Amino acid sequence: MTPDSSTALPGVLNTPLFTVGQTPVTLITLVIFFVVVAGTFWIGRLASTWTQRAFKLRGVEDQGTTGVASRLVQYAVMILGLGIALQTLGVNLGALLAASAFFAVALGFAMQNVAQNFVSGILLLTERTIKPGDVLLVEDRVVRVTKMGLRATVARTRDEEDLIIPNSVLVQNTVINYTLRDAVYRIRATVGVSYGPTSMS
Repeated sequence: MTPDSSTALPGVLNTPLFTVGQTPVTLITLVIFFVVVAGTFWIGRLASTWTQRAFKLRGVEDQGTTGVASRLVQYAVMILGLGIALQTLGVNLGALLAASAFFAVALGFAMQNVAQNFVSGILLLTERTIKPGDVLLVEDRVVRVTKMGLRATVARTRDEEDLIIPNSVLVQNTVINYTLRDAVYRIRATVGVSYGPTSMS
């Protein structure tokens, strides 16, 4: 390699191709951008797999719950990585976030209940104070938890009815868990007895 060719290569890599805002984009900048994007997708898939394993270790066998949680973690990693990659190109993310702040606030008010139940579902799955199979007293009704999701918990009553309970109800209200420590529990039932005279035939 001649001295001219050795000095020409860094010059080609640092030659501005176009400008984004006030930042000149060079060939090396594009290479870094694509490397960050590829690494973000790889780390996102790895984080998704780790999330599924973490839920299985905590005893959460519901495929829907683990699938949604792992996807959310993957999307969060991808959004963070794409933000870093766009900043490498010179894209001003602050201006984009300021422009979308109004829509984010409006969407937050519209989905307030959904977000509240979602956060409550994450807390329940993390703390594990309520698990599938537990016997609870919820709003004066004795139920057994059959399925836990990120938005709602499904429980079966003593009349064999499926009760769909929003997760925010389980987090914000006082709930008695009869089987929190062990599977032995006691339920009090009121029995009426007639004290009147009975006829003998």
